[in-house]
Amino acid sequence: MSPTITTVNWKASLKTIVSWLEKRYKTKLVLNSVGINEVENQIKQLVTVAIVNNHSDIAHIAGTTTYWIVKLQPIQEVHVATSKGTLIVANELAAVLLGTAICNELLPAPISLPSAFLHKWASSLRYGIHSPVTCELIFEAFISCNKSAAMANVDQQDVSN
Repeated sequence: MSPTITTVNWKASLKTIVSWLEKRYKTKLVLNSVGINEVENQIKQLVTVAIVNNHSDIAHIAGTTTYWIVKLQPIQEVHVATSKGTLIVANELAAVLLGTAICNELLPAPISLPSAFLHKWASSLRYGIHSPVTCELIFEAFISCNKSAAMANVDQQDVSN
């Protein structure tokens, strides 16, 4: 059975992402349970509306989830003596990575965000003005590019056969 928006385990994905960020940036991060509960409520509401409206657009789910992680800031950095500095965009990086993980769990072919783009988008989410729709549009662009690349690959295979 293929995954659906109701079966995506976003909390497990977020914990994996936080663990990766801790290792990558040599810091200690904690998930604030109040923030996580608020994010969960927003995601439940999002999924309920999607089911009622029979509208499970992957970019919409990923973009809205990304927005709420950024807005509610459930990740906090714990300052420890061995830390190599602060990771002020932890929530933003985690949000984009989580949105990407949601897309990759629900799409037949995974999308990938270039590292430079990931960091620019995280910074923009931190310091710019965004909405769930702007996040959705960015994921939609990557999903569309991914589909176009897959179709071009199929067309190229047809020509070579």
